[in-house]
Amino acid sequence: PLPPPTRRAVTVQRCLRLTDIENVGVTVRHATFFEMLGNFSFGDYFKKEAIEWAWEFTTQVLKMPPERLFPSVYQDDQEAFDLWAKHIGLGADRVTRLGDKDNFWGPAGGAGACGPCSEIYWDQGPGVGCGRKECAPGCDCATSSSGTSSSRSSTRRRPASESRCRTAASTPAWGSSGLR
Repeated sequence: PLPPPTRRAVTVQRCLRLTDIENVGVTVRHATFFEMLGNFSFGDYFKKEAIEWAWEFTTQVLKMPPERLFPSVYQDDQEAFDLWAKHIGLGADRVTRLGDKDNFWGPAGGAGACGPCSEIYWDQGPGVGCGRKECAPGCDCATSSSGTSSSRSSTRRRPASESRCRTAASTPAWGSSGLR
């Protein structure tokens, strides 16, 4: 395979949600049309930098109050959990572990980049949510905290023998996207 023409890429993607269209309008987490900003690394940087930059972007550039931001990580991704909890300094109680449905990205279609990801959820306050103590990022209630800002990051590729993430690319890619 040829090496990538650049080590970093940035995208602005207009997204039309169709894969779970039955949820559009039912929950505050699902919109029909949204714009997703993305930055991708092809062997240049990885989780630590992507998480640092996502936090910097949301708290310093967008000026979102840190106390209203709650990251989620893939359930088995201890490295990302520790980066948010210890390196960024949010503490373990501010980081939520979620499964495939919420924190596993891609592939788009039958093959491509995919892997565990991380998102930053915006806490809409005590007046929003189902009222259950466990209502948090990933809650399926109709009004759970909205993922208005996310750092969605593909962190690995599954072997071709695992059907969900077949890809012909040989260079591991790290993708981070925000403003979903």
